[in-house]
Amino acid sequence: MRVLVAISYFNSEDYLHDAIISILNQSFDNFEFWLFNDCSTDFSEDIAKSFKDKRIKHFKNKKNIGLTKTLNLIIKKSNHDILIRMDADDISHSKRIEHLVRVMSNDKDIGLICSSRKILNSNRIYNQELPKNLRKGFSKKNWIAHPTVALNLNVLKNNNLNYNTKIKYAQDYDLWCRMILRNIKFSYINKPLLYYREHENQIAKRKRLNQLYYTCLIRLKFNLGLYGKT
Repeated sequence: MRVLVAISYFNSEDYLHDAIISILNQSFDNFEFWLFNDCSTDFSEDIAKSFKDKRIKHFKNKKNIGLTKTLNLIIKKSNHDILIRMDADDISHSKRIEHLVRVMSNDKDIGLICSSRKILNSNRIYNQELPKNLRKGFSKKNWIAHPTVALNLNVLKNNNLNYNTKIKYAQDYDLWCRMILRNIKFSYINKPLLYYREHENQIAKRKRLNQLYYTCLIRLKFNLGLYGKT
């Protein structure tokens, strides 16, 4: 299967180097690695371009468009089978891609695969399970951490699915809900394959109220059966 790993970065100079290294040092190495600069104003682009690896391709948006639109652009430009998500401030376990690709290669009906995540510099492990009943579980909360995900691009394109550009925050939750309503198969690996960094500049903290607003809106829409009617 053709594998793509993608990082969209914006002013990520403090952590980008370690994120890239964690991908380049994977046990599975047959993939392309796209680095999308969303118009950073710091030294992030210099850091990204300091890596010389034939798997890397560099892209730069003409203006800052945010994560949602950048992810859709990546999906549109890609001719790969699997898209592995990665944020610019996290670190991937050395066998993360190997595990994700193995499971998805064995079952091409899987549309999404995720794992648990370990918080850096702590012993906390989150997202240690998926509910057996996805519709019931996701009607209450988002069970999947976005940076842990690999997406089957063929399944997405065959179902005409991508990220909703009207959802600026919690765009992952919105997509998961629409995938569930299409009865797309999810899979889960009970291993912390991503080391998740908590810091004051991350969107989850800077835009906490915005994320809460969109999360509640998505949950309400999902529970009222409004998806597919607009």
